[in-house]
Amino acid sequence: VHGALEPCPPGKFSDSQGLSTCQICPPGFYCPQAFDATTEFHLLGCSKPIACGSFDVFCPGGAHSPSIVQAGHYSVGDSADGSTQDAQVIAPLGFYAQNGQKSICPGGRYGSSLGLTSADCSGLCSEGYYCAAGSTSPKQNPCGSKLLFCPSGSTNPQRIKLPGRHPSTPEADPQRPAFYTEDQHDNDSRFTETVRVQQVICPVGHYCIDGTRNPCPPGRYGDREGQHSPLCSGQCTAGYYCPAASTRSQSIQCGANLNHPESVFCPAGSSLPTPAAEGHFTVNGERMTRRAQQQCPSGHFCQNGISKPCSKGRYGSSVGLSAPLCDGPCAPGFFCPE
Repeated sequence: VHGALEPCPPGKFSDSQGLSTCQICPPGFYCPQAFDATTEFHLLGCSKPIACGSFDVFCPGGAHSPSIVQAGHYSVGDSADGSTQDAQVIAPLGFYAQNGQKSICPGGRYGSSLGLTSADCSGLCSEGYYCAAGSTSPKQNPCGSKLLFCPSGSTNPQRIKLPGRHPSTPEADPQRPAFYTEDQHDNDSRFTETVRVQQVICPVGHYCIDGTRNPCPPGRYGDREGQHSPLCSGQCTAGYYCPAASTRSQSIQCGANLNHPESVFCPAGSSLPTPAAEGHFTVNGERMTRRAQQQCPSGHFCQNGISKPCSKGRYGSSVGLSAPLCDGPCAPGFFCPE
């Protein structure tokens, strides 16, 4: 310049002699000035652009030194090895950036903010939902059905353990207990079938089919966990009755809480006491646990399930009488003991 030799300024270079101007350093490279090692004050210009270096730095056009990639950003450029990165970009949703490189948020996590800096991303996927890699919401995908459950941090739904089959083979396994699924509030409501968070072994008094908990039917009982049939553990014992979800074969005495406990009877498998029919009395078992009924015999009348003899002076030639008058008074010239 004006007959004087001048070094190229920072960010520019000259790779030929006799030029009057310097070229701007290209993107992905930097062009520094340096002191001549032979003299402390003589500056040397850049004669050849230098590759920027690695993924954690970048060099825009005209750079005199590499710039460090900011946290939550990654570098971009044309080289596969990251040696000539020329810009930085903030990590998008569903991704994070470390050391100038972009990575997808792992399965079971989500990235709902720009510029995330670790594989933890924004946090774990919510209970009842699953998050594939690159998810942007804690509730990216509902778990799916009552046959599936998703604990917090799920990458994919887990299938409930079904009775009668091994996890990996179709072989029957009658000892496998049944399970059902619950939501985050320990509820198995039909309104939350798509967001179940855990599987629970079927409780006593219930049976479970296809992820649903059901009470053992009236007249039956379930005295152990893991039942998978509406037959549950068996029928209620004769002399007793079993409401739905009963856990014992002798759940409630047949005549419990009645003024006349003999007025009812309970055969095996009873869901409620059966009132004795008119002109019948109950038999088999103690007064609280009658199991059957019989027709009132002749010479007797039956009320409230109890057989009583016709009173003195009256007779009962018929069976099934239900009134104290029986069939009527004794005929003249005869006597009728009790």
